[in-house]
This record gives sequence, C-alpha cells and structure tokens, in this order.
Amino acid sequence: MAELKLSSMEGNVQRIGAMLMADNPSADTIVEARAAIANMNGDLSALRASDSDRGPGFEARSAALAASAAELQTLAEAKSLAAPDKAGASAGGGAGGGGGGAGRAGRALTRMVSEAPGQGECVHREGFLRKRNQKGGWGKRWCVLEGGSFLYYSSREAAAPAKKTGKPAKPRGHVPITGTSKLTREPGDDALNFQVLTAERAYEMHAETNADMMGWLQALKENLAVLRNRVTSL
Repeated sequence: MAELKLSSMEGNVQRIGAMLMADNPSADTIVEARAAIANMNGDLSALRASDSDRGPGFEARSAALAASAAELQTLAEAKSLAAPDKAGASAGGGAGGGGGGAGRAGRALTRMVSEAPGQGECVHREGFLRKRNQKGGWGKRWCVLEGGSFLYYSSREAAAPAKKTGKPAKPRGHVPITGTSKLTREPGDDALNFQVLTAERAYEMHAETNADMMGWLQALKENLAVLRNRVTSL
C-alpha cells in the first residue's frame, strides 16, 4: 500500500511540475497547483505516521518527495508573483512583471530553499475560520495553510480529494500570501478578528476562540518569515 501511494505522489510531482513550468500559467492553474501540493504534503505526513508496510527505500523516497514538494511550493510562489491573481480576489487584479518571477522559478527547481541555514520550515494548519467577503458578509470556511498556500473551501468535506480519481479538490479561493504580506489584529469588540494584508487587498478573518486565533496568527507568522527568507535567498 505504501509503495502504491509513493508512486502516485511521484506521479503528482511530475504533473504539478508540468503545470507550473508551462509558459505563463494562469492564476487558476497556480491555485490548483498549490492545492495539489498542500494535499500531497498532507498525504505524505499521514503516510509517514501510519503503520503501513514500508518496503526498502521508503525513507529515501519519502524524503525526496518532501524535498520536491518544497521546491514546487517555491516555484508556485515565484510564478504567483508573475501572474495576475484572480482566485479569492477582485476581478480587476493587474498583471505583475514576468521576468523576475520566471528567473526565480527556474532556480527554485534546482535548489532546496528549505535547506538554507536559519530559514526554518513552514508549518501546516487547517480548521474553520469565518471570512468576510467584499460585500461585508461573513462565510464559514475550512482553511488550509501549507507553506505559501492559504486556501479556503466551503466545507471540510469539500477539501477532500476526489474519491474516484484522487484529483485534488479545487478550493473556493485562496489568500495570496507572499513574503511581503502582513498581519494585523482588530482591537475591542472585534478582538477575534485578524487581517492578512496582501498586495491586492486585505482579507479579514474571524476565529471562534482566542486560542484558535492565536494559533492561526502564530502559524501565519512562522510561514511568512520563511517566505521572506526564501525570497531574499533567491
């Protein structure tokens, strides 16, 4: 079973790489790739923690997959800087410059940024948050933070891969976090609200408890710090 799952993930690495290395991938393609990377990281973590029979070479293959996922994540971040963002933002987002992003993307395939000293590792977190839409209303969303991907789905079930094909679920949208994103908190009556400030706009989120909010803020801070180090090292 572990052997089959590893083979499937190795195939996904090739598929995601092809998506991101295409000339000028669309914002939707980048979002789909990020979702696939997040799902693969989750599946890999679950496989490593399971009691499945592990054949020879399991540790080496799983480590290689983790490294590939890190490189793909960096590539997705670089591509997102060069593509207009549409998912999860207003339709009027402008196009970014392509030259610098493409150069960073090419280098991302040949080095593991996560190995650089002092950079740390991104953390994974998922759970429910309420997100304010651009009309001022609130919607309960299942949110998944994985590296530079902050995806949200209409429900927890909607985030699960397709049962028949195993294809990653398409998120309802995403918050395009990069190394330049910032976090703010609302004082007073909105003490459980926080904002993620991106180049496009501010995304306002609401946690159910203070502990939950602090957990999300800490996870986001850690991942943003890693993203900033990645950008400056490329």
